[in-house]
Amino acid sequence: MINIKSQEQAQAYLPSLEYLRGLAGLMVVAQHLFEIYSPEFYYFSATRVRFGEWGVLIFFLISGYLIPQTVVRHPSLGSFVINRVFRLFPVYLVVTILAWWVSWPNAPVREILAALTLTQHLLHMNPWVGASWTLHYEWLFYLATAVLLLYGGRNGLKRAAFVALLLPVLGMILWRGSAQSASLGEFMQDPASLWRTLPWLLLAAFWLWRRRVRGAALAGALLAVVLVLLNWGNGHKAPWFNMMLWSTYAMGVLLYLLPANSRILKLVMAVYLGVILVQFWRMAGSHPVEPPWLPAWRPEHWLPYLAAPGAIKHWWTDAVAFVAALPVFILMLRWRPARPYRVLGWLGSISYPLYLIHGEVIRLVGGLTHGHPVGMVLSIALALGLAWLIHRLIELPGIRLGKRMSWPLPTN
Repeated sequence: MINIKSQEQAQAYLPSLEYLRGLAGLMVVAQHLFEIYSPEFYYFSATRVRFGEWGVLIFFLISGYLIPQTVVRHPSLGSFVINRVFRLFPVYLVVTILAWWVSWPNAPVREILAALTLTQHLLHMNPWVGASWTLHYEWLFYLATAVLLLYGGRNGLKRAAFVALLLPVLGMILWRGSAQSASLGEFMQDPASLWRTLPWLLLAAFWLWRRRVRGAALAGALLAVVLVLLNWGNGHKAPWFNMMLWSTYAMGVLLYLLPANSRILKLVMAVYLGVILVQFWRMAGSHPVEPPWLPAWRPEHWLPYLAAPGAIKHWWTDAVAFVAALPVFILMLRWRPARPYRVLGWLGSISYPLYLIHGEVIRLVGGLTHGHPVGMVLSIALALGLAWLIHRLIELPGIRLGKRMSWPLPTN
């Protein structure tokens, strides 16, 4: 096991981050609930402020901050992977089965297998669980962090995080025009092109390794593979936007690795925020509003919006969510509550199953109530109740089983 920090310096459990996780989950639920029941809210949010996107970015910052601490508590890469599998997959499988029952009862076997193995994005299939698109990012983040820490040490992870933080700058250079005319983006999302390019990237990393530039080789190879997989497996997101999400995760990693209140950390945060603002400003006018998921109930409320010309996001629509996430995360990171806030702590504990299951609950209840406003209250109550049950009956036993199965593995 690699000792990144001494026992005295190791970060203890922070209830404030658990509270923040609960608030982020609620923001995602509220975003999806209101935008399905109200077309006015949908287009306001899609062209002004994305509250749910803020919640997702908070999740990425929390993961970036906590995952390095999780990695160093495991004796090997295999131990860490097994622990993460049992942490994430049991809940995902339960929600996937529910989604199959609600929305995809006649799906072919190929789609069922892809859904159960979380490979729908890589195979370019429609995900059954809408919120699962972030799990693809999370898995790539986890594996890259674990490999860099266990084989490159703290400095290897730090260098890779610095590089990943500046990935949007690479996007500025490569995508000089609009997102739609990004030929490199289309190239990176073409599987045949990927398989022709990936061997050359790995060959360059091998050459650096033989030249004993091993930290750079490892970081470069991992970032290249992660970047390719992000753009291939998440084709519904523009490649430059994928870079922004990877940069956000790297910001969380650096908040853990760099000394608090240090000049280098302040500079890193300033660069991160500056790059975000410049990148979104450059892409202004090229990021159209995605068409809404049209509910089967009360379609007359949506017809005026569907007939209207396509709306274009303001350059600051997504930038507000990115910029606001960082200071809120830092404030909560430094907050030491004098007393426990049990409701927020409870929301934080069920945030993962709530995040995955709320979309299926909203669709199910909305269909049963035909879009009546009472369906909003029922959706929230049912989503919270199911999330709590899944947390108690599936998530917690899965975590305990993962610990028992991962710790006997030998050290690297």
